[in-house]
Amino acid sequence: MTDACSPDVWRLGFHPTSILLVSVVFAGAVGCGGSNSDNQSNWPAAKLHGKVTLDGQPLTGNLSFVSQDPKIASVVSAKIVNGQYSASDVPLGKTKVLISALQATGKKEMNYDKEVEIVMELVPEKYRDGIDVDITADTSEQDFLLTTR
Repeated sequence: MTDACSPDVWRLGFHPTSILLVSVVFAGAVGCGGSNSDNQSNWPAAKLHGKVTLDGQPLTGNLSFVSQDPKIASVVSAKIVNGQYSASDVPLGKTKVLISALQATGKKEMNYDKEVEIVMELVPEKYRDGIDVDITADTSEQDFLLTTR
């Protein structure tokens, strides 16, 4: 059983990794890198879809595609719903994929003057620094089949 002192349990919004992830997701949501008035990206891009599972079970959460090309300052984010995602304007080339799936623990604690719910990150530690992928023009389906072992 995981307790509140475990590194796998985060107080929503106060763990450094969760702050980074929220920043990345926010940057993607506001269109960091931009697109033109025709709603197309300013870089060569692919439209991706696929599955996101942990030990064969579908995850629900978020994923972000972070271009590793310094000329493309882009983050594209997508929601994972019941183990499925779809993302447009994913930059071609070397990309780091950040995945997050939080689950409520049912426990609460006081944080300053406010009671906050304690959540647990379901994505294993080995994936939290991101997954390196190479997106090509031919890529349309990209699955992320995560395992705890």
